[in-house]
Amino acid sequence: MGSSEIEMARRAIDQGNWDEALRALEHVTEEDAEALELKATAAYGAGRFESAVAAWEDLHRHFLAGDNPTEAARAAAMIAMY
Repeated sequence: MGSSEIEMARRAIDQGNWDEALRALEHVTEEDAEALELKATAAYGAGRFESAVAAWEDLHRHFLAGDNPTEAARAAAMIAMY
């Protein structure tokens, strides 16, 4: 995922354009933590709660695989809240 897509998504989220942000992030992979977090935020804002939880689950797996338990715990907390 390129930085231009991340920037487009970030701007769209800042403006409350959730669907635009999701379109910018449609090719997110589990290797891109920032994009996964933005995708979860945009999905939640758009009312797509299952998609938001799925993105947080992907982020959780990403952090576990990268041996980052603190961030994995934060992602798990987000899953539990939604």
